[in-house]
Amino acid sequence: MEGFWRISYQAINNVNTIIKQARSSSLKNKDAFLGEALGLRALLYYNLYRFYAPAYNTSTTALAVPYRFETDALLTIKSRNSTQEVIGYVLADLKEAASLANNTVNSYRISKTAIYALMARVYHETADYKNAILSANLALADSRYKLENTLSALEKEWDKDDSSEIIFRIRFEKTETGQTAAILAIPVYSSYPYSVSTDLINLYDKTKDIRFTVYFKNHPTVKGSYYPKKQAGTRTTNAAAFDPGNIDLKLIRVPELYLILAESYLKENSNTAALTNLNKLRNARGLDNYSGNDLNSEILKERRRELAFEGFRFTDLKRLGLGFTRADGTGLPAHANRFALPIPQTEIDRSGITPNPGY
Repeated sequence: MEGFWRISYQAINNVNTIIKQARSSSLKNKDAFLGEALGLRALLYYNLYRFYAPAYNTSTTALAVPYRFETDALLTIKSRNSTQEVIGYVLADLKEAASLANNTVNSYRISKTAIYALMARVYHETADYKNAILSANLALADSRYKLENTLSALEKEWDKDDSSEIIFRIRFEKTETGQTAAILAIPVYSSYPYSVSTDLINLYDKTKDIRFTVYFKNHPTVKGSYYPKKQAGTRTTNAAAFDPGNIDLKLIRVPELYLILAESYLKENSNTAALTNLNKLRNARGLDNYSGNDLNSEILKERRRELAFEGFRFTDLKRLGLGFTRADGTGLPAHANRFALPIPQTEIDRSGITPNPGY
């Protein structure tokens, strides 16, 4: 994860330069540029917080990451902010961004809608469910984005990067191959790096759920196992060069918003609204309305089904205070220190900042 730390802070430095220039600019469209830059800074810091800090509901005073508001020299030393401070700064950036950004951009730019969606994600994770509901509904008010409800549409989303569900993403071009693309993409067609866990596979209705054949494929060498097909699109595949290709990194999608609404409404004791939003997603994926007695459990299962391989499971385990045990008996207990990943040793050596406990 050292590369992730470095890349993130280099990107933050670049964004901070843009923010400074935009604030002092006299250009007519400076507000839109500033709104996008603030939204990107918030996203970058939120992702750093997700990996390097303990869950917000565990401790708001625990150390998170240094929040830099200015473009710093590479050797500038800044101490770590607390989780509460980082989340406060992230939300402050997002609120200002929402007041400035516009919606004339495409999904390769962070629009006002994407900013509202990101606000919903942050509020949801920190258990501010009222504001999560407000922000998610503001994002869904943008009619450009909607749930796909056919197998062909879902296949196109994950194979060709074409869908009305994608609110914000990072583009991969055919020229971006090898290490450049591998930093963020998961090109699996030629390597099959891992099999999908049985407990995840068993969550799906293999007959009705249109996601199953889109997300998974039978493993060619391990009988009875599946590998993740979801992140292995063929839009940039070059068979002649033995390049399996890459897929756009989809950072914000419509289905997440319905899941945020379902869980948040349930936490606010609005069970009917929770069920309505859960069923909107279930129906779009070919499933019947949920008729069981444990709505909370079903919402969390639906998060696993829909958001598999998109980086949400780790955060869900942290924010919900859940541990996990793998098939081989290894795992982590609830609230384990190791849910906060180690600060890179080179960063500790260089700046002297406090390392995370347990390493």
